[in-house]
Amino acid sequence: MEPKKTPRPLVMLILDGYGISFIKEGNAIMAAKKPNIDRLMREYPMAVVGAGGEEVGLPWGEMGNSETGHQNIGSGRIMYQFLSRIDQAIADKTFFENPQLLEALEHVKKNPDAALHMLGMLSNGGVHSHINHQFALLKAASDAGVGDRTYIHIFLDGRDSSPDDADGFIGKLEQEMKKTKTGRIETIIGRYYSMDRAGNWDRTAVAYNLLVHGKGEHFPAWKDAMKTAFASKDRRMLESAPAMVIDGDAPMRTIQDGDAIIFYNFRSDRARQITRALMDRTFKKFPTEPWKNVYVATMASYDETLKTHAMYKDEEIKLPLGELFSKNELKQLRIAESEKFAHVTYFFNGGREKPYPGETDFQIPSIATKDVSEKPEMRAREITSQVLQEIKKDIYDVIVMNYANPDMVGHTGNFEPTVKAVEIIDEEIGKVADATLAHGGAVLLTCDHGNAEIVINHLTHQRSTDHTNNPVPVMYIAPDNKQDPPKDDVILQHVLGTPIGVLADVAPTALEILGIKKPKEMSGESLLGSLS
Repeated sequence: MEPKKTPRPLVMLILDGYGISFIKEGNAIMAAKKPNIDRLMREYPMAVVGAGGEEVGLPWGEMGNSETGHQNIGSGRIMYQFLSRIDQAIADKTFFENPQLLEALEHVKKNPDAALHMLGMLSNGGVHSHINHQFALLKAASDAGVGDRTYIHIFLDGRDSSPDDADGFIGKLEQEMKKTKTGRIETIIGRYYSMDRAGNWDRTAVAYNLLVHGKGEHFPAWKDAMKTAFASKDRRMLESAPAMVIDGDAPMRTIQDGDAIIFYNFRSDRARQITRALMDRTFKKFPTEPWKNVYVATMASYDETLKTHAMYKDEEIKLPLGELFSKNELKQLRIAESEKFAHVTYFFNGGREKPYPGETDFQIPSIATKDVSEKPEMRAREITSQVLQEIKKDIYDVIVMNYANPDMVGHTGNFEPTVKAVEIIDEEIGKVADATLAHGGAVLLTCDHGNAEIVINHLTHQRSTDHTNNPVPVMYIAPDNKQDPPKDDVILQHVLGTPIGVLADVAPTALEILGIKKPKEMSGESLLGSLS
């Protein structure tokens, strides 16, 4: 028997926020008309893998997220995430001995006019930050004797945690502040402004001018401010809450030269723009202050070019998938819209900023809108169009692509637009699969985490804006890999209801398809035997 021909290109198609659940209520994926995905599921072998909690290096029960998912897919190993590492450090108290944390506190202690500013997203979502880390920082500031010079700047979530939880988070923070006799809430703003990652510098400017110049609507107390945050009566819009200053008891303390900043978000992609505005002295996007003596500690490394001090470093990832493609002289294309571009490049490459030799990165600008549910198509069609052009050019051996729609629209908690988002990517997946097969290539389809399968919680009947812990699909679509369709949906549900691996198994699967030996650094196992 002749050996199977290596497909070219191999398209690694990552659906963002597309999990598997058989609960119908609130399930935008089940509600969507998706003839292409349904056809491919029946014609080609598929399985599901774990994408949350300990299966991807997060604490038990923690929902998966895009950064973690792409890291696990690209590295071929379970990546123990910052959330787990920081939680453990707090538990064993080594957190309070962290050199960068101590330096930030000492910077304030030795200068009686200096202030300590704590920035971060106040949430228990565990995707970009965690409220418990804010609490630990309050204790550290209290122990250092700078509690009366500590100022807190809250970034509101509403996406990775329910908008309805926001008041409760601030209430818990207030209790912890009283307990430690530390801190004062100075500003509140939505993540739409403070955590933009798509190059919308006008949004970043709103957050910067709030933190540095005190530009925003003034309120006597945080509860008054939160009424404004929900003024639209659409709690989904919490993430775009305006710039708000809390100065009822005393004038606001803005960030000034000589101060220290602790930014406790541990995920880098949505922390980079505001950090660059604060610390990059060559910054030209909008006017900024030329500080000379501001100490900035960040929970993780955001950008190697900035003069900040990372409390926790990225783990070195040896021989991720992208490097192996490069070493084997395969030309690879990475393509996504802005919202997920870092995921198919930086995170997929294990935290490497620079493309590997033979790697081309193509970014399609995301639509600038406050409410993506009004544009559920996002840039899916443009991504498809570019991929089809590249397949015709016959340049690339591997194409890594991402459709952001199910995740980004699912985060709004708006059911019908999420259904529409799934239907749109179904159409695009059909085009990519057909073009790839016609060219002699193959598609390895997977997902980074769940979301769109629970837009309405079937227990509370309320909108769900966060990720899920559900398993995600893996499918191998190749000319010589067709199967006899399952006789009924019961068989198909059995296959999809039992995970056979984890996201770390996707990279070894891709390597086996391409005839590349898996390195010992990869702990994942190929699923090709189950997908053939």
